[in-house]
Amino acid sequence: MAPEVDPELGIAHCLTPEALDRALSETPAAVGALVISPTYFGACADVRSLAEVAHAHGVALVVDEAWGAISRSTTRSPSTPSPQERTW
Repeated sequence: MAPEVDPELGIAHCLTPEALDRALSETPAAVGALVISPTYFGACADVRSLAEVAHAHGVALVVDEAWGAISRSTTRSPSTPSPQERTW
């Protein structure tokens, strides 16, 4: 799955729940999905909705938050999955 790309700015946004649902519907043998959020450009995905979509398809969702280390130090950033929300 490729992220949405802003045609004006040329930067990648996050994967949408609709795109994940479409990709998983087209790939019934998938066992998981990997999402990077936030992106290098700071775009944050709707991780909760992505998890709902992934779990509805019976697959695991792995979120790489490497670019989001700073988001835990401010209240202005979207929330990231807490340890309690991480289900395997």
